[in-house]
Amino acid sequence: MKLPEIPKNETERLAALHKYGILDTEFDEKFDALTQLASQICNTKIALISLIDENRQWFKSVIGLKVRQTARGISFCSHAINQPFELLEVQDASQDERFFDNPLVIGDPYIRFYAGFPVLDKQGFALGTLCVIDTVPKKLTTTQKSALKLLAKQVYHFIELHSNTQSIENERQSFKRFAALSPSIIYRHSSHKHLIYHSPKVEDLLGYTQIDFKNNPNLWMKLIHKDDVNRVKEAFKNTKINQKINLTYRIQTKDQSWLWVNDIGISLKTKNNYFFKEGVVTNITETIKNKDVFLKTNKS
Repeated sequence: MKLPEIPKNETERLAALHKYGILDTEFDEKFDALTQLASQICNTKIALISLIDENRQWFKSVIGLKVRQTARGISFCSHAINQPFELLEVQDASQDERFFDNPLVIGDPYIRFYAGFPVLDKQGFALGTLCVIDTVPKKLTTTQKSALKLLAKQVYHFIELHSNTQSIENERQSFKRFAALSPSIIYRHSSHKHLIYHSPKVEDLLGYTQIDFKNNPNLWMKLIHKDDVNRVKEAFKNTKINQKINLTYRIQTKDQSWLWVNDIGISLKTKNNYFFKEGVVTNITETIKNKDVFLKTNKS
């Protein structure tokens, strides 16, 4: 058995693979659809999306096998990534000097046919392969080879999508942790329900839940003191896109008490021309009270 060579750019290749955060993730129907399609097009019993880690090949999707990974040293795919722009086709592994005594050939799953096209990222690093395997010798047609190449490109697009989605989710969770710890209310106000957001602090300060504001987009404005509300509305109305707002006003809590708040925000617009305002509301009631006491003391 001939051991696969280590790519000259192995350090960079592994770094590229690991940055996508795809290894050891759950099965995904998007990837499974590609392996199913590859198996059907090439008429094989086995199809894999194999990612080549430092010492193993790990399967993001697998049809026809019950394992999720094998040792890298015996994997056909480790040979395939050494010719990153070409299909590796082994028509009969039992007659190929590289593989005839390979444990995967002389033992389960008794590979005879293998065809794998490297999954390349935008920098040209071979992350792994999309491959089809069978227990009898075969030869792909030109059409089948072209299809396998196209499907391998789609595998990378799905890997990139997974990475981007995971990054967004990580940022969302980070923001949620920050919002939960913040002593202020972080908000997004809009007439469109899907744009409305209030951090958990809103319930602590005002007694109303995030759902209350979601179900009643005008609730916040209704809670502002009658002597302040027109000034606040006018400020919001006249604020230009990307212009900051800094307002102080009174707002009523659910138990009918009043708070002084400082509202610092900015007006924004979505690509669909939905207008909204994002900002931070801080309870400054004690500051106002202390200021009043200070002024009264100085007057007397």
